[in-house]
Amino acid sequence: MTPLQHVQLTNLAAYHYQTWRIVIDPSKTPVEDIFRPQFWVNATKVKVDDRIRIIASDKSYDFEIAVTGKPEVGGGLVVDVWPRLPKGLGNASEGAAELVAATDIVKRELVASTVAGKQVPRVEQVGVDGWRVIGLDGTVASKNHRSESAANVAMSKMLNQLGIDKPAPEKPAAKSAA
Repeated sequence: MTPLQHVQLTNLAAYHYQTWRIVIDPSKTPVEDIFRPQFWVNATKVKVDDRIRIIASDKSYDFEIAVTGKPEVGGGLVVDVWPRLPKGLGNASEGAAELVAATDIVKRELVASTVAGKQVPRVEQVGVDGWRVIGLDGTVASKNHRSESAANVAMSKMLNQLGIDKPAPEKPAAKSAA
């Protein structure tokens, strides 16, 4: 084993990332939504490597996440449970391991959402500009695409940057009384 060098301890974390804190009402926001990039569309001051402490208003959970990705345009954040321990070391609790496994699936799903009454993200045709992509935050993420298919490819790339690779499963329709 090689001991940690003294100079390595002079790197204060405060110079490298911020720590944020939010309180979530679990009755209004399922914990799974915290791991969806769309949830963070208005978190414009948060940067990659920042930590966010998530506290349930009813005290049912209290944990931290790390920001692992943020696209330059389109909005949203990619987050992971923090800390991520190497396999074999375990987590602080079984609940943490279950949360990590669940979030690996949830954060890849795109959930339908709207900004100013319009679905986001979306591709739309604009007279002189051709086709453009509207990001998760409702702003133009890219423009001047020559075709709808080119704009769809650009939107797919934007979603890939967020780790989104599939639409959310549709909820089964409620059965009507016959």
